[in-house]
Amino acid sequence: MNSARTVRECLAAATALGLERLDAQLLLGQVLGQGRAWLHAHDDHALSAEQLGQFERWVARRQAGEPFAYIVGRKEFRGLDLQVDARGLVPRPDTEVRVDWAIDLLKDELAADDVPKVLDLGTGPGTLLLAALDEWPAQGLGVDYSSQALAYARAN
Repeated sequence: MNSARTVRECLAAATALGLERLDAQLLLGQVLGQGRAWLHAHDDHALSAEQLGQFERWVARRQAGEPFAYIVGRKEFRGLDLQVDARGLVPRPDTEVRVDWAIDLLKDELAADDVPKVLDLGTGPGTLLLAALDEWPAQGLGVDYSSQALAYARAN
């Protein structure tokens, strides 16, 4: 993919390698700090050598099956911008069901407590705990067997 220099050429090269066009656009958008609409409007924009190298590395990682969120190092979840990597699971949309359940408990059954307490066992990146605490005033504690996962949660 070394010959790709413009947005258009980078996207064409990535899709020629088998990457889904949306993945290629999202990766390139992250590299350039731009959205998909900008990529369409500026498809003749030339990438710097550094940007091109980063895009090529990210395309290779995505081709190998690495999750998009691990590649870019973050994932938005319920308005929170979370750091993500291989130390924990990528928050999925169905995870919101668990957060909704926890918030319902805080609002209903635990509402009588001045400051309800939330315990997240196996917290990983802290997604559930952080989302619940962002929605409702409570004290929280995330617990995990893995010291790496706890460092990950602390970073978030």
